[in-house]
Amino acid sequence: MESESSMNQAIHLCRFCRKAVFRGVPGLLILYIIGIMLLCGCLESDYGGKNINESKPGNKDQGTDIFFDLALSEDGRHLVGVLQESESEEWSIWGLDLSSHESVQLDVPDTATRVVFSDNDIAFVLSEREVTEVSLINGEALRRFPIREPYSFITLNERRDKLAVFTTWSTWEAVPKLSVIDLENDEIFAHTFDYPVFDAKWVSSTGDLAVVLDIDNEHSEVVFMIEGHYGLMSAPLPHCASYLEMSPDAEIGMVAPTRCPIDPVSVIDLVNRDYLHTLPGFGPVAFAPNGQYAVAFGRKDDLKETGGIETDTDYSLLFIELPSLELSVFELGDDLPIYAITPDSDTLLLYSESLGQDYYGIYLFDVPSRSLSTTTNDNLTLREFVITPDSQMVYLIDGKLHYLDIQTGEVEAITLNHGDFEDLDADDVPERLNITPDGQTLVLGFLTDSRYLLYDLEAQQITDLLWLGETADEEEE
Repeated sequence: MESESSMNQAIHLCRFCRKAVFRGVPGLLILYIIGIMLLCGCLESDYGGKNINESKPGNKDQGTDIFFDLALSEDGRHLVGVLQESESEEWSIWGLDLSSHESVQLDVPDTATRVVFSDNDIAFVLSEREVTEVSLINGEALRRFPIREPYSFITLNERRDKLAVFTTWSTWEAVPKLSVIDLENDEIFAHTFDYPVFDAKWVSSTGDLAVVLDIDNEHSEVVFMIEGHYGLMSAPLPHCASYLEMSPDAEIGMVAPTRCPIDPVSVIDLVNRDYLHTLPGFGPVAFAPNGQYAVAFGRKDDLKETGGIETDTDYSLLFIELPSLELSVFELGDDLPIYAITPDSDTLLLYSESLGQDYYGIYLFDVPSRSLSTTTNDNLTLREFVITPDSQMVYLIDGKLHYLDIQTGEVEAITLNHGDFEDLDADDVPERLNITPDGQTLVLGFLTDSRYLLYDLEAQQITDLLWLGETADEEEE
C-alpha cells in the first residue's frame, strides 16, 4: 500500500482547486488540475476510518477552512466567510454576527485560508505570511504575527495562549518546519525537524504540542514539545504516519494509518509521553465522546496475522475498550467503513465509498446492542453533515438537504420553504452547513456566493437570509 502522505497531497490539491475557483482561474486549468488529481489517485475513494467531514461549531483540528467549511464559532454567534467581488477576481474575508445580523470586513490579507476562534469575540486568521488576531466585532486587526513560511494549518491550545502553524506536504518545503506563537509574550518560535510534519495537536492534559513526523513507509514518530517549546521527548512508531487522535481526557492517544505496508493501531500514553504498544487494526480511530471506547477497523488477513482473530468478512469494526484496551470485533462485509460517533456515544454512523457490494448508503450501528440497521435511503453519503447535540437527528447535504432520524432510520429530503425572500430561487440548494450549539438552527451556505440561510428546525422554515457585506439596516430595507 502507498503511504498515507499521498492523501495529504490530495488534500492540498483539492484546496488549490477550490481557491482557484475564487481567484477566477480559467475552467480549463481547473479541469487540468482535476485530471492530475484523478491520475495520482486523489479522487479515489479507498479510504476508511474516522469521518472528518462532520461540521460542528468551534475549531477543527487543523483550523477551519474559510473557503470550503462553514466556519462557526463555538458559541454559535460568529461566522467567518469569503466575499468575492462581482466581476472581479478579488475577494475579502468577512465576519458575520448571527445575533445582530451585522457583517464586518476583517482586516486580514486576501491570502487568508484558515481560522481558529478564541474567546471574547476574537479569531486568529492564517494567511500566506501572517497570523492575524482580529476582532469579530469591528474587524480590527489587534495583532499581526509575521511568519516566514507559507504554512497550511493552524491550531490553538485549550488555554488560548499558544498557536501552532505548520505544513504537512513535504514536497512543498525544503526543510520541515513548524512555528509556535506565544500569545502571552508576543513571541514566535520556529522549529525545524529532520522529517516532514504529518499532524500536530495540543494535548490538553499536559499543555504539550504533539507532532507526528512522517519518516518513511514503515516508521514515524510522535514528538512532544513541552509547553510548545523545544524541550522534546519522542515516541517512535513502527509504521508510517497518520493523524493523532486523542481520548476526551487527552490521556491516551492513538495513531492508526490506513495506507501503509504495516497498519496497526499504536497506543500512546500522552501523560507520560510514551509509546505503549500496538493493536491490530487500522484507522484513523474515532474516540467516543464519553471516553469509554474507541473505534477502528480491521482487514480479515491482517486481523488473523497480527491479532490471531479469525473473521469471515473482508472488513470488521474493532471496538477498543478504555482504559483496558480490550478488543471486540463486529464483522461488516467487503466495504471499507467510514464512521462517525453520535454525541451520546450510543450510535455509529457508517457508510462506505469503496467498491464493495455488501451494503450501500448510511447504516446505523447501535453500540450497546452491537446491532446494525439500515436507513430508508441507500444512495446518500456523509460528506457534509451535522449531528444534533441530543443525538436524535442527522442533517446532511447530498444533492439536497436531508434529515436522518437516528432512532428510526428514516431519511427524507427537506424542501426549503423560501417564503418571501426575493434572493432565493426554488432550485437553490446550499452546499455547506453547520448547526448552532443549542441544536435549534441550521446555518446553510453556498460555495458560489456569500449568502447564508438560518433554518429553524422546530418551525421547519428559513427565518433569515444574510449576506456578507450587508449591515442589519440594509437587511431591513
